[in-house]
Amino acid sequence: MDEEKLRQTRLLREPTERRSEAALGTVQQEILGEMAASLGRAHEKAQRAFDVFVQSAQASDGSERALMQRESARQRAAEAVWELQVQREAVGIRDNSDLQVRFPVPPR
Repeated sequence: MDEEKLRQTRLLREPTERRSEAALGTVQQEILGEMAASLGRAHEKAQRAFDVFVQSAQASDGSERALMQRESARQRAAEAVWELQVQREAVGIRDNSDLQVRFPVPPR
């Protein structure tokens, strides 16, 4: 009798386990999608900040105000690139050398 109860219990649990595995797979896919979207947003933010920095550097007339605007844009670009690097590392991308090539924000 114990073997029969065990067999029935297993039969009852199997569909539940399959549904649980399917639900887990769905959740994992949603998490991966959110990670990819977050990485994309970080990249777009870095690109926008870098573009603003380049524009401010090109438009600089050497005045104190222009130099301050350029420095502010440089800081925002450097921060956005750093945030992108953190996002990339969070998803397992360890080599970020391409960021220095794509976004060559100079040091202070």
